[in-house]
Amino acid sequence: MCPMEYENDELIFLSEENTADNTEFSGSWNVLVVDDDEEIHSVTRLALSDLVLNNRNLTFY
Repeated sequence: MCPMEYENDELIFLSEENTADNTEFSGSWNVLVVDDDEEIHSVTRLALSDLVLNNRNLTFY
C-alpha cells in the first residue's frame, strides 16, 4: 500500500478538555533558520522577533 493511500482520511482532534493550560509555559521556543542567504536570517528575525506564542518568545539559531 502506498503511504498516500488512506483507508480512513478522517481527522482526529484532541478534545479541549485534555489540553494543558498555556500559562504554565516558560522559557522560549527554539527556531533553527537554515538558509545560505544571510538576508533570510535577518528578515526572519525582523519579522518574528516580537512574536509571542503560548506565552513564550522565539530564540533563533
